[in-house]
Amino acid sequence: MNATGNYITQNLDKLEPAVKNILKEMECEVLMLCRFGSHLYGTDTPDSDTDYKGVFMPTSEMVLMGEIPKSINNNVKKPEGQKNTSEDIDYELYSLHYIIELACKGDTAALDMLHVNKENLLVSSDIWDSIIEQRSMFYTKDLTSFVEYARKQAAKYGIKGSRLNAAKEFIAMLSNESDHTKRVREIWDSLPVNEHAFFIEENANGIRQYQICGKIIQESVTFQYAQGIVLNYYQQYGKRAEQAAKNEGIDWKAVSHALRAAYQLKEIYKDGTITFPLKKAEFVKQVKLGKLDFLTQVQPKLENLISALELYVKRSTLPNSVDTEHWRWFVRREVLNYVARTKATLTLKELNRAVAFAEKHGEGEYKAVTITHRYEQVGTSYKVSTDNHEEDITEIESW
Repeated sequence: MNATGNYITQNLDKLEPAVKNILKEMECEVLMLCRFGSHLYGTDTPDSDTDYKGVFMPTSEMVLMGEIPKSINNNVKKPEGQKNTSEDIDYELYSLHYIIELACKGDTAALDMLHVNKENLLVSSDIWDSIIEQRSMFYTKDLTSFVEYARKQAAKYGIKGSRLNAAKEFIAMLSNESDHTKRVREIWDSLPVNEHAFFIEENANGIRQYQICGKIIQESVTFQYAQGIVLNYYQQYGKRAEQAAKNEGIDWKAVSHALRAAYQLKEIYKDGTITFPLKKAEFVKQVKLGKLDFLTQVQPKLENLISALELYVKRSTLPNSVDTEHWRWFVRREVLNYVARTKATLTLKELNRAVAFAEKHGEGEYKAVTITHRYEQVGTSYKVSTDNHEEDITEIESW
């Protein structure tokens, strides 16, 4: 066991060569390493590539120089149109600072990493175990990154027929007019009114307004102008809806990711955790492979999930935000302790830099807790004692 309490969770001899290579290439100590992506979710196919995610503790040199990278990776972008294969190995490791920052923001990848199952957790550490024990502190009512992605995918292909019909009716009405230079006010009382077309409040200048399919038409514009706006909408979204009806032109991988995110968020609100492999892995996999009908089997499920999530959020007793102060202190403590254990001697300048960096997180994202330091010179090196509002005076050893 090394300075961070790092340990291998599986027998080293049984680890795949790719994992051994990652550990060999890393100059930093690895706090956590796991299989990620489809292999974690349970949606992998024989053609799926292998992804790894992890967390590293920055070296003492990185801390002292204030040069901590957010992440280290070997992800190589393929030429456009070329997909990864089962032979491809991608990995990305986040610094301790950055994974905590992402988790505080409700980042989906960070939250996935916090719930990796035993079979896919390859490397762990005392620090990572401590984070896992407290992972529920990242749960809030505002895990919007999960649901927003799902909502965008549902909206992208989910143009209802009634919406398109409203646009079609408006276009046809104006097409029947011979003089397209007329103003919309001349037929104002005849404009169709339905679920997607209705009158709204006048603007600041007292001009009447009409909304259709989310587009606002003012009474002062010409028939030609109004028709052009709605026609452009109809052509753009009508084609997409027609393709969806035929199961064509759909980014099935993106839709499957949206479903996965929605299922995971529902599980957090309902059960207080995320389970891997996914409970709905087979369904998500079938969507990913384009085996299901979008309009009858996928779209309704996605829309119902989003509606359910909105109810879960309203009823949730989770806090509105993450206690970032707790996690700021956690990172500062672990980084300072690590530097103390691995750097035998420090000049006063180096020590000040290490303390300052630990307090600021290197990204300017976190405010420092008021903290005072007392230095004791021992030969050419220094010992430091720290007073703070949370703990008793602690002497950090081996400076």
